[in-house]
Amino acid sequence: MKDKLRYHSKTAKKSWEPTVEVQISQQKAIGQIAQLALEIEHINVFLQEVTKIIYELFKVDYCGIFQEVINTQELRLIEGVGWNQQETTNQTIHLKQPCHLSQTIKVGHTLIVEDFSSDNTLTRNSFLVAHGVISAISVIIPTANSPYGVLGVYSRQKRYYSPQESNFLEIIAQLIGTTISQKQTPEEVRSPLSEEQGTQSRDIKHFFELNLDICCIAGFDGHFKQVNRVFTQTLGYSLEELKAKPFLEFVHPDDRPATLAKLKNLSQNKQTSHCENRYRCRDGSYRWLAWTSVANSQEKLIYAIARDATESKKLELALTKSEEKFRLLFDKSPTAMGLANMKGKLINVNQSLCQLVGYSEEELLSRGCVDITHPEDREKEKNYLTNYYQEKLIVFP
Repeated sequence: MKDKLRYHSKTAKKSWEPTVEVQISQQKAIGQIAQLALEIEHINVFLQEVTKIIYELFKVDYCGIFQEVINTQELRLIEGVGWNQQETTNQTIHLKQPCHLSQTIKVGHTLIVEDFSSDNTLTRNSFLVAHGVISAISVIIPTANSPYGVLGVYSRQKRYYSPQESNFLEIIAQLIGTTISQKQTPEEVRSPLSEEQGTQSRDIKHFFELNLDICCIAGFDGHFKQVNRVFTQTLGYSLEELKAKPFLEFVHPDDRPATLAKLKNLSQNKQTSHCENRYRCRDGSYRWLAWTSVANSQEKLIYAIARDATESKKLELALTKSEEKFRLLFDKSPTAMGLANMKGKLINVNQSLCQLVGYSEEELLSRGCVDITHPEDREKEKNYLTNYYQEKLIVFP
């Protein structure tokens, strides 16, 4: 049973390592959704766009948001992708019906079923059965007073949902819940981080606690307002130390002009911004951080998520050095050398080859290998190239 139904726990040890590609995709999705929350006035339009983003990211058959209707004890499908339009307005699931969705509301935790056909504990309701759903993950959408409903992702095939995906979906649910609270009762919602002594809202606190990436909220005044534990662990500073100085003082001097330009554009246009810069750690070393940020001009706050790109930058630097070394060896080699594309056209030549055949570099790059081959050997050259492209070993006598 444990391998079929998993309860997400913030305290559980995670032995998995998220891939860089997935992290980047999820960061971009969070940035998109945060931007939509600022720009879209109507909550239904916002929820439509959110389900589309999740649907495309997870590459599943269905995604849906089910709103809890307290007076009728039902969950109602209000937005989704994969279902037909009539279903997104008429479909309801009674909370007393023992099924995956109602159980999510009951236990108040994320529920994951990898294969309903072999899981006898949680059943599918008739709605999911009719759509051939085999696997599912559902998370609570929290608001200030009570759950708004359930955010669910569904597949017609057996599917493993990683802890990273579960964590990401919970973060999105937090964003949805916060946005719903703000759109429905704007006069009651006050940013807890716009004042130094403000108390953190539960939604923002959960967002920070659940996120495994570097997260921070900074003010237009140039100071951090809040950072998560991953941020302090990565750089080695305490929250108090980070808040004591303008955040630009932690940025590498060479990266400050570009960072300032990004911040200016972000605060003026309220557009999602992507940038990379180096942050100084407490031990004096620097780490590369790849940022996705969105600004709220009304609150004068910047919400940002980053991944540690230090290792990928090291690989990039090593590759650059390797290419430079190859270029030096290629250019200075006493052996005539040339590079050709799959059609046999020369795309790079060294001076030794130019001197050997008597053509300039420009003349050679306008020709193909066959063009500079003796007429009697051209057929052999063509056969060589053909066999080479077919990965056959050719040995010339």
